[in-house]
Amino acid sequence: MDFWLAVTSSIRHIHPLLTDFPAAFLPISVVLNLASRRWSNLRQVAWITMLIGTAGAILAFITGDATAEQLPTALRALVQPHQILAILTTLFFLGLSIWQWRAQRNHQDVMGSLAFQILSVVGLILLIITGMYGGSLVFDHGVGVNPVP
Repeated sequence: MDFWLAVTSSIRHIHPLLTDFPAAFLPISVVLNLASRRWSNLRQVAWITMLIGTAGAILAFITGDATAEQLPTALRALVQPHQILAILTTLFFLGLSIWQWRAQRNHQDVMGSLAFQILSVVGLILLIITGMYGGSLVFDHGVGVNPVP
């Protein structure tokens, strides 16, 4: 087995592992940020979990895109809605992260603003729909699953 084949084969197995990061950390971030309206000391943890979740989303998208490239043409059409939603979700949380990062550089905090919190809930809804499409690809269509002989 040559090196490139080994790498591309491994990416197919890494994608499901990486999807756990945005699936776990981004909802926690949104919930903690909403709870920080009552307990302001939670805001820093919400920010850190958003960064981890966003980084995980970027890595999950990269590995998912590489995995989709290896699929037969017929299956790529099934994957396309999931890919589009993954792009939107990743860009959404990346935008929120950049917004907060730039605000922090100016000694401001936008995470506590109503606009940021509403947008983070919208991002969470996008994340849930993206995950539902991904789960459907695996469990309903068997994408990426080797059949048992």
